[in-house]
Amino acid sequence: MGITVSSKSFADDVLAYTATRLARAHIGLLWLVLTGCALFVSSWPLMTDSAMPALLAALLIAQFRLWDDLADHRHDAQLHPQRVLISTLYRHKFVLLCIVLAVPSVWMLWFWRDPAQRLGYAALCAAMAVLYIASPHWPRIARGHLVLLKYPVLTWLCAISPQTYRALTLGMTLWLVLALIDMHSDPSMRSSPYWRWIKNVEFAALLVLAVLALQHAPEALREFQAR
Repeated sequence: MGITVSSKSFADDVLAYTATRLARAHIGLLWLVLTGCALFVSSWPLMTDSAMPALLAALLIAQFRLWDDLADHRHDAQLHPQRVLISTLYRHKFVLLCIVLAVPSVWMLWFWRDPAQRLGYAALCAAMAVLYIASPHWPRIARGHLVLLKYPVLTWLCAISPQTYRALTLGMTLWLVLALIDMHSDPSMRSSPYWRWIKNVEFAALLVLAVLALQHAPEALREFQAR
């Protein structure tokens, strides 16, 4: 597969990136799931408040999707040379765009979320920066799992006055599901001799979380219906 020649303008490349990496069915499904998880673990998600978690989830998904693609440049250059960020002449502008995408998220967290969530967002960004710098040569399966750990944090960040236990259990469930999907869709992860063992451990962990969820389901359902 040949390398796609970059377009003549940054705007064209942004549109191409959006079409190929953001405006996709699985990203839309991820947004719906993350929004639903955030509302479920919120203490008071009224219908009039549901737009805020949905908007914040969309902004955070876009920001971290772009950041991950920028950090994955070497890997994608070998396996996905057709991607926009590999052929673009404006990679430095995409870096600036990633920073710009963080601005509305910071604004929403500053005015509409608890101080702990603002600190959590800062800690997440710092942790991801360290991970991206340190992990270019790590085994793909390890790096992929660590990168996906952001989703439990995003569930908590998007929630309104989140209930910590539910945010943790639901966020970890989301992480395990995404990790399993990622392993099955990424041949470089399946090249690890340990991937089947990891898959079995993750399935077992999902079963444990499912049992815990069933134990608390009646109480959680009553509280959710009462909001």
